[in-house]
Amino acid sequence: MKYNAKWSLLVFAVVLLVSNLASAVPYDWAMAYQHVNQHGGGYKFSIRGLAASQDGSDTLYYGHIQNAYDGVLPDGTLNIVNLSLAGNILHYITVSAQPKALATDDRGYVYAGAGGKVNIYPANLASLTTFINISGATAVEGITVAKISGDYFLYASDRGTGKVARYNIGDINNPVLDTSWANNGLYTLPTTDLRGVMTADSDGNIWVADKGNNKVYKIAADGLSHTSTTVNKAIDIAICGEFAYVSTENGDLSTVEQLLVSDMSLNQTLYNSMVNTGYASHYGFGGITILGGKVYVTDEDSWRIDGPSGYGDPLTSYGDRIFSIDIPCIPEPATIIMIAGGLFSLAGITFRRR
Repeated sequence: MKYNAKWSLLVFAVVLLVSNLASAVPYDWAMAYQHVNQHGGGYKFSIRGLAASQDGSDTLYYGHIQNAYDGVLPDGTLNIVNLSLAGNILHYITVSAQPKALATDDRGYVYAGAGGKVNIYPANLASLTTFINISGATAVEGITVAKISGDYFLYASDRGTGKVARYNIGDINNPVLDTSWANNGLYTLPTTDLRGVMTADSDGNIWVADKGNNKVYKIAADGLSHTSTTVNKAIDIAICGEFAYVSTENGDLSTVEQLLVSDMSLNQTLYNSMVNTGYASHYGFGGITILGGKVYVTDEDSWRIDGPSGYGDPLTSYGDRIFSIDIPCIPEPATIIMIAGGLFSLAGITFRRR
């Protein structure tokens, strides 16, 4: 039998389609990384922002806020950790504002909320590339970057006003408020305490977590309307295929809520029994992101993993951990069909829409 590469690709497409539609396996939680004692301590229970590198490596960026007990040192650090290198920090920098919101793009830039602006760094955090003063903002706690029709857009939310701004950052050194979006580049959500981070889905809709009002908002891609759903203590969002994963900062009741992207309805709740501390609701899960087909979420809490002294072994206790949840990142059905369609085309078979 003669080998035919085209039909091999066709078989691969079918296998991919079937495997992705199969039932998901049970989800396993694991501690992927712990911040404590990485660079001279700092205040515990303060790991927050989280973003994944888009260069194909096992690299995460995270923000650590309230970096010193006495407030003398700068108010936080930005950190790079490679999970393939035994979870060691590759580099970190101190920052003067708490890095609660982080984002990355496929050009290698890292974005961090810093008071009323967004700082932009190269992938190695070696220096500040530039910054954007966000229109009317005093406390940027949510940012995301979306690539739309080959151009790059930064979205930033302000805690005090509930406004979300969109900037065209195709030229990273010349960012421009995109006045063609929403109301002269700004969309106002019905809140004045917008504590939470955001992300974008494949249709260009912007999802915003709002812990202050126990909401998750979805702003339409054109910035002309929004819908919402109730999620108690929602703090960050990551999207993978047909699901949105919402982390909640709610002490020992912290969860990751899995919502359907299509209608924002709850699909299931993911709970980690390791989060069992009795601490106040301003601790718990924080940033959430997708890397290598897994969901990663920061955990400010998890104090009571006691060592021999009964008070907590520094090697195993305190918060400031990053958990991985082994949830396969399944492409949306339309994406699977497009992949299969492209491979069918390679095999000499074409599809036509009627």
